[in-house]
Amino acid sequence: MPTLRVVAHRGVPHLSPENTLASFARAVELGATAIELDVHLTADNRLAVLHDETVDRTTNGAGRVADITLEDMQRLRIAGGHRIPSLDEVLEWAAPAGVFLHVEVKASLALKAAVDLLVKKNFVGRARISSFWHRAVQQVKSICPDLETGVLYSAAPVQNTQLAIDAGADALHPHHTYVTAELLSEARARGLKVCAWTVDAASDIERLAALGIDEFVTNVPDTALKVLEYVAKRPSPAMREKTEDEKRMDAERASIQALMKTKPGEPDAPRQPGKKPGW
Repeated sequence: MPTLRVVAHRGVPHLSPENTLASFARAVELGATAIELDVHLTADNRLAVLHDETVDRTTNGAGRVADITLEDMQRLRIAGGHRIPSLDEVLEWAAPAGVFLHVEVKASLALKAAVDLLVKKNFVGRARISSFWHRAVQQVKSICPDLETGVLYSAAPVQNTQLAIDAGADALHPHHTYVTAELLSEARARGLKVCAWTVDAASDIERLAALGIDEFVTNVPDTALKVLEYVAKRPSPAMREKTEDEKRMDAERASIQALMKTKPGEPDAPRQPGKKPGW
């Protein structure tokens, strides 16, 4: 099975508060090789790492990110005493850790600042900017052609890969339910990577791994890695000894196939249950 990248969605939210340095570090400890995070532009044009447009849900404060300076925002506290990190701080942490970053730009105003900072901190080749704003993704290449980009989408378009081509992107980021063998084949034919989101169920992880997806985003990187380890060690159907039920089904299938190949009344035709032979 080809190696795939497990991307920790905002860190490990079920173990440590989302989009915090502690959560990112915990994800890496558990084996994640990439982190997905969200950025917004503050009132003083700094990049704060949080998902929402406001600080209401995740902190003890209230208000729009765009109306608060980074300094004031970092006085607020998240559960457990954590604070909102800046993108600068995340890059300082990620550089020695060797972590790949998926930076989701939540609004187009934050785009240039994010690109400039990633370039300044030498994260070209170690980060990808993604967004549901496909025009913003397109603009990244005009600023830095070598910085990876990905187009996010949550509904199945008629032409999946064309979304990335039109935006000049390097990757498709579809919801995992839209990932099929056909999509992966088409993406590879056009030189695109595919990163599915947000994949938490073991059955979905197994399905995507079997399809050979490049990477997927998950809230449970610890569980995802265990599932992948189990799948990698599990014998293939050809190698595994069949159960008695499987052997019985094979015998019945062979009998039916033989019956379909002969005509009733032929000397070596298998006898059908409840029917006298024709000789």
